[in-house]
Amino acid sequence: MSVKVYGMPPSMNSCGPILVAMESKAGSMVMCNLMAGEHLKPEFLAINPWHHIPALEDGDVKIGESNAILRYLAKKYMPSLYSDDAGTAARIDFALDSWSEVYQFHRRTVYIAYGYMPFEKDATVLKKSCEDYVEAAQKWLKTFKGDKPFVGGEMPCIADYKAVPFLYAAMQPLCKEKAGLEMPKEIVAYVDAFCDKVNASSFLSSAGGYSLREYAATNPEYVPH
Repeated sequence: MSVKVYGMPPSMNSCGPILVAMESKAGSMVMCNLMAGEHLKPEFLAINPWHHIPALEDGDVKIGESNAILRYLAKKYMPSLYSDDAGTAARIDFALDSWSEVYQFHRRTVYIAYGYMPFEKDATVLKKSCEDYVEAAQKWLKTFKGDKPFVGGEMPCIADYKAVPFLYAAMQPLCKEKAGLEMPKEIVAYVDAFCDKVNASSFLSSAGGYSLREYAATNPEYVPH
């Protein structure tokens, strides 16, 4: 297990690479506590000078950015999650990069509920953001998953590993309580199917009290930093 993925359990952007590292048995998470400033230490900046998580260290390979890490892990340790076919790989890359179309609304809803962003005081704006989020997530799934269980077809690919942690977080009761966000049944079914297939997905619900589910259960408040 040579791979170290620096991140935090409640970091949705970190969870995808962490899950691939765990599922492939290539490595595991190394805690990088943002609140303690560990992402600003010289040893971390030597891996990712932009001080963002996730970051990966695998021997001489030191990289940042979730999508790049997902591709690297799949190519080296779990090829079934990607493809050697140029067209198939391009479609997976399209799905990865297009997640930003969903993420823009994730930030305005789920991040607020989780205390990562200041609360939106205008109820009308928050309601519209929730509607936009559901619409964007449904469009992403319709475009890339279609009628199949996963973007990868019958089995997950790295695009599924990218999306599921965000959608799993959006499904937590905290998001409905604080932001009024409720994910539709087809999205819940997609996430549940992924969790049934991927053993490492237990990390989303149990990680020493700091998993996405456990963290949401603490009813966090926004703290400026």
